[in-house]
Amino acid sequence: MPTFPEYRIAERIISVETGDTVVLLLDPASYTSLSDLDLYDVIADAVDRFPPIFEAHVVDSQDAASVVLAEEPDEDQQRILAEHYFVRLEDGFRIVYVGPFEGTDEAILGS
Repeated sequence: MPTFPEYRIAERIISVETGDTVVLLLDPASYTSLSDLDLYDVIADAVDRFPPIFEAHVVDSQDAASVVLAEEPDEDQQRILAEHYFVRLEDGFRIVYVGPFEGTDEAILGS
């Protein structure tokens, strides 16, 4: 039986105008595999439980959580993100898959 990946908010930037930006850090010990649907469910759960969220970034390592919001990641940071950064929520509704899940079609939250 599949289990829901555990996560925590590693960082939250509060924005009263649009909604907050959060970095969601998955606990790799809480799952054996991940699918795009698992990642969608993590974002949907976080948006539901910790509003207001306008932008979210899902990673599975503390190193990636530390650099995912960097405006211009250096080569080492880009390598970390390529391996450990999976999906982001944009504009409060658009889900964009990145890193190992790049190539997966975008999804719309709530559809």
